[in-house]
Amino acid sequence: MRASLVSVARTVAGTFSSLVLTGLVAYCLTRRELMGRRFYLIVFLLPMYIGAGLIPTFLTYKALHLTNSFAVYIIPNLVWAYNIIIIRTFFDSLPKALEESAILDGANELQIFFKIYVPLSMPVIATIGLFNAVWQWNSWFDTVMYIRGNAWDTLSSLLAHMLMEQQTNFINDMKLAKRAVSLTPEVLKAAMTMVTVIPIMLVYPFLQKYFVKGVMIGAVKG
Repeated sequence: MRASLVSVARTVAGTFSSLVLTGLVAYCLTRRELMGRRFYLIVFLLPMYIGAGLIPTFLTYKALHLTNSFAVYIIPNLVWAYNIIIIRTFFDSLPKALEESAILDGANELQIFFKIYVPLSMPVIATIGLFNAVWQWNSWFDTVMYIRGNAWDTLSSLLAHMLMEQQTNFINDMKLAKRAVSLTPEVLKAAMTMVTVIPIMLVYPFLQKYFVKGVMIGAVKG
């Protein structure tokens, strides 16, 4: 139960914070009056092609006191360059006349972003949000690398640990406790798969309308 709560908290907090910050960064990169706009874009793109490696990354997280804390799930994943490119491209396709009208009405940058860009960009925001949520929910490698102890174990890391290292012992314990009549490794794998897939399947219908809307917008523009 604790691992499930950590996974839910990680997915919700990580997805929301990443969407807000990624959207703000993408919005800033669309501003032609921003000095060094191309330089900032290059800075965000470099990590897509150049990686420091596992050991330097671990040492950096440790120096920043991110290891063994819930923050290691959130802070390193706030901004993804690939998502910035997608959202920025969508922002550039929006009519500039709406922004100019808002400026004439006295709107500031935050009001323009949250009241004009965000509502008009729900298809791309929903898509990026679903990608982030799926990644956050299924991610387990960062838990193995940066978390010691069971305090911040996620459901995915717990299931992976059970599947890879404790599968036989877990089955035997369940049988001794008379909690299962016929529990095989295949049954355990199937149960783990359902536990990780069902929550995402429950979220998708609420976002499907935005995917359809995005397709229709593209068809009209074509």
